[in-house]
Amino acid sequence: MSLEEWIDLTIIKALTKHASSTIVALALFSIVRFVLTRIPLSQTMRSILEGADEFVLLGLFFWLIIQMGFLLWKGRIKNGSASFVMVV
Repeated sequence: MSLEEWIDLTIIKALTKHASSTIVALALFSIVRFVLTRIPLSQTMRSILEGADEFVLLGLFFWLIIQMGFLLWKGRIKNGSASFVMVV
């Protein structure tokens, strides 16, 4: 039994891509938060921008979760192997 039968490299590549996308998104949104705290804005405008920032970040995370779910589900159906159960 070889290693390729236990681990699907396309799933590992997709997990790596999504993880790096999540890290970059967190870094960008933390930079936006830092800039928002430094520039002089009214309290109302600041709260609106922070709320929009959090809304976009949550939307991006949900989108990435849905994309990974579809990818894992499609791989499970296509290959029919038990290796995806260990990844999930």
